[in-house]
Amino acid sequence: MVEQKTVFSIESKRVNIWFCYATGKSVAETKALMLLVYGGDAPVESTIRKWFHRFEQGAVDVCDNPRSGRPRDEELTGAMVDYLEQEPYTSAHLLAGIFGVACSTVTAHLREAGLKYFNLRWVPHELSAEQKKDRVDDAAALLNDIERLPSRGPLLIITSDESWFLHDNPHSGMWCESQDGVSTRPSPTIARAKTLVVVSWNFRGFHYITAVPPEQKYNSEFCTTRVLPGIDTALRESRPKYGAKGISLHWDNARPHVARATRDAAESLGVKILPHPPIFTRSRTK
Repeated sequence: MVEQKTVFSIESKRVNIWFCYATGKSVAETKALMLLVYGGDAPVESTIRKWFHRFEQGAVDVCDNPRSGRPRDEELTGAMVDYLEQEPYTSAHLLAGIFGVACSTVTAHLREAGLKYFNLRWVPHELSAEQKKDRVDDAAALLNDIERLPSRGPLLIITSDESWFLHDNPHSGMWCESQDGVSTRPSPTIARAKTLVVVSWNFRGFHYITAVPPEQKYNSEFCTTRVLPGIDTALRESRPKYGAKGISLHWDNARPHVARATRDAAESLGVKILPHPPIFTRSRTK
């Protein structure tokens, strides 16, 4: 004799979700209990979370609100959510083909489940396993250096960075009654006039700011002849006897910073270069 499977109504499941909510259960605990009772027919976590939110807003009815159009199929929504838990990069168009529904139906179901489609975050490069380990090691070394500092230690840490500043910044938009009255703006090009500015600071404020001349490159020579001596001169206002001696300098792993000439110049001034976690795939100069 074939055992007949018990089919529970959606409303009965919602009643049990309300019971768990009313007794102080969390979403995770409720999901575990639902799986224990309903097995594969248990509501998905997004559904439980949705009803918890409704109950927090004061809802007492577990029935769907009346609305026009075709009613939502919660089993289809749950199936899509379960599929995306395994394949989160699947497009709505591909999901429509898998489940045999329109693409708009897919997006409607997923919005109801609280899901949104986001573009992946852009990063310059993927890090290798060795570079990821370097990030952890460098972060641990930085933390160790900070924890070993005396009470006035933060004063001895100088951060330095550089950034391009455009000479002109044309407007990108305007308010107007029609497209006919909109002004024009030139297309951005690499040839736009800009200046590289180098800034060194700590939590007390800026210590040294300089601009790289148009005819000069930002390289190890500029760091050894302008940046490091500039920081030393600026610090002598508050530390006449020592200047940059004994400070820790934190900047990124750009080639001018990791060059041997730059490190030798920093060492001659008594400046310690703090490690910086790698962010590019190219190997670092040790």
